[in-house]
Amino acid sequence: MKALFQVLSEDECWRIHEESSKVLKNTGIRVETPQGRQILKQAGALVDESTKIVKFPKSLVESSLEQLTKDFVLSARRPGADLTMNAGESTLCLDGEGMPVWSFP
Repeated sequence: MKALFQVLSEDECWRIHEESSKVLKNTGIRVETPQGRQILKQAGALVDESTKIVKFPKSLVESSLEQLTKDFVLSARRPGADLTMNAGESTLCLDGEGMPVWSFP
């Protein structure tokens, strides 16, 4: 038996995509590494070196999403413990660390 979990409707997913695209385009994200900023700039992102803020045009976000694959493997250190993601099975992954959060004024 397969279980299907649908947390958000398609409309809700689309709205999240649209709103996050606006944040990436208008607010951007801070990228601390010069190499990271350079790679993103070469890909078409707008980089402000003085603030280290990188902004992503919607076209860059859309073209990047088109290149993604939904199925991938999280490789484990221990043989046989890899986790296949989005293969139709439920996966629980606990890494034992908290999520870092930064707040900018």
